[in-house]
Amino acid sequence: MSIASRVETYVEGRPGIKDAILLGIANYSAIARLISSELGIAEDAAIIAALRRYSRKTTGSTHEKRIRNVLAESTITSRDRIAVAIVRKDAHPDTLLGFQKDISGVHSHQVEGTQTITFILDEQGLTTLRARFRKRIIKTESGLAEITIKSPPSMEEVSGVTAHLLSRLAARSINVIEVLSCWTDTIMVVREQDIGPAIGALKMSPE
Repeated sequence: MSIASRVETYVEGRPGIKDAILLGIANYSAIARLISSELGIAEDAAIIAALRRYSRKTTGSTHEKRIRNVLAESTITSRDRIAVAIVRKDAHPDTLLGFQKDISGVHSHQVEGTQTITFILDEQGLTTLRARFRKRIIKTESGLAEITIKSPPSMEEVSGVTAHLLSRLAARSINVIEVLSCWTDTIMVVREQDIGPAIGALKMSPE
């Protein structure tokens, strides 16, 4: 693999560096030293040249602009005091139906996997959940917050929007506990202490 290809692969896997290049604030010499150290490439000049080519290739690209425009038209809301519970899927259907009735007035989402069901709900619903599912509960976590990004319908026509959102959080070391989508709504669950930095990272304006 050529130096240019290795550099491009490296940058694509590091959202923080990629963002700096896209924003035109990257220190190419510092990035070159980092790449040289991590990839064992002893040619800083060649790395810097590859970074500049990558910048010309990606900065202002049509696809990147489309992602940013979708996000600029999106709205972000948040909700605190959220909990996540993971329950084994072998619960009797009546138990599940009963729980759904019990929390009919509680903010909640339900995601069904092959072996488990994940509930994302207001913390007030945890007591009811524990009473209903008991030993079928694998784990619960409270002290979380839910972020909802409501995007325009054009989001369906632009690939990489959700990946872009997640990469911005990863670049700031914000762990996403759960992520789900419902048409143009992208819902992410993070820890409450991360809610401010997460919203700041997700806000985007077109360039």
